[in-house]
Amino acid sequence: MMRWLLIERYLGRVAIVHTLVVLAVLLVVLGFVELSIQLGKLNESYTLEKGLLYTLLKLPVYGYEVFPVALLIGTLMGLGALAARSELTILRATGWSVARIWWGVLKSVLLFALVMVAVGEYVGPPSEAYAKKMRAEALHRNFSIGSDQGVWLRQKLPDGERVVHARSVLDARTLADVTLFDMGRGGVQRRVHARQARWDETKRQWRLNQPEIWRYRLVPAAGTPPQWAQAVPATRLEVRHQRLKQLWVTLTVAPEMLTVMQVDTRYMGISDLRHQIAFLEANRLDTAPFRLALWRKLTLPLTLIAMVTIVFPLVFGSIRQSSMGQRIFVGVLLGLGYHYLSQVAGNMALVYGWPIWLGVLLPPVLLGGIGLWGIWRMDHPSRRRSG
Repeated sequence: MMRWLLIERYLGRVAIVHTLVVLAVLLVVLGFVELSIQLGKLNESYTLEKGLLYTLLKLPVYGYEVFPVALLIGTLMGLGALAARSELTILRATGWSVARIWWGVLKSVLLFALVMVAVGEYVGPPSEAYAKKMRAEALHRNFSIGSDQGVWLRQKLPDGERVVHARSVLDARTLADVTLFDMGRGGVQRRVHARQARWDETKRQWRLNQPEIWRYRLVPAAGTPPQWAQAVPATRLEVRHQRLKQLWVTLTVAPEMLTVMQVDTRYMGISDLRHQIAFLEANRLDTAPFRLALWRKLTLPLTLIAMVTIVFPLVFGSIRQSSMGQRIFVGVLLGLGYHYLSQVAGNMALVYGWPIWLGVLLPPVLLGGIGLWGIWRMDHPSRRRSG
């Protein structure tokens, strides 16, 4: 039993070490590309040091995103090297089946994958948010969340509904050019506009600076007898204007939510995605892209299992005699093919209204199924020949 555990640890260590090497190479390449892009944006305030810091802050999300591909290439390189040295052949001669070797590698890989999951959940999102905030402040840009039309919110009021529009988000605690529309049964009853809204942590509210308030009311036409006022339709709009030094309002969005919204959907953590989906559902907005990202996060273990599984038919097949460069080439082709397949399947689910879980689960189930079928065929050669 102890000997089996040592062999499993050896196999897992080989796969993990090669995966780390591939991951490091990919991060160096991606970091170089990102730094080249940032060099073209340097100015007096956005210096080379900030460009380097921005690139370093992007590496956690890049690492999490390319980890499945790095795992596939690294496992293929590591096990391919063992196959080239006949170590896997010796294991099989001592009674180890291909499925047993697969299970030994998979246990170590999944334990290592927990580290990358933690990076994607707790390191990547805040690092991405800070990187964007730092660069935007250095370039004197405002955040624009959702679209070029700014931020739109909707919230329930005791006697109606409120629609909020912020032209831009200067930072997580400052909104610029804010307009509130309080809706009632007869339409817009009040409109409030302020050039700036600041978050107050003590009151947990937004403070509108020097707001202007317009109140609208439909009244009967002049000269209408009071006894006829209920029967005669209102034909005159009464508008009252007011200026205040400040006004406190409660909105459905807080700085924590704005910080999350500054992060690209695919880089958000599971808890952030769930809160964002609840927020959008409360405002009757489209949640499909966020549910797609959430499903991809939740099915990451299945993706990693599929990546490891598809390697075994290749390693125990003709590729065992291939060079390291050929293995890397095959791994890159498989990784890119899987990436594009998952993107196409997920986007097709959004476009054609298919169940999102189907578009997310189809690629790993298909890839893993092919790999398991290949492992089964190698462990049952007599049935393969009889078939």
